Amino acid sequence: MSTPSTVPVNISSQPVLDRYAEIDTFLKRSGRTVSDNDVWIAACASAADATLLTTDRDFDPLAGQHLNCVWIDPRNPAA
Repeated sequence: MSTPSTVPVNISSQPVLDRYAEIDTFLKRSGRTVSDNDVWIAACASAADATLLTTDRDFDPLAGQHLNCVWIDPRNPAA
């Protein structure tokens, strides 16, 4: 297994802004709620084609279709 790395992303780049608009529109149309900060995080990860590692389930509505996301159980991070 390779070690995860960080990816710097310019939040004001056009790909990030486009992904933010796409994700925000999807959420509003589907009646789902994700915090604005989480939408920005998802947009950055999506625009960078990065996999988002998370210890909460806030990104579940976006996983698969809009975002590559891996949930890590905070009670068992080695699993």
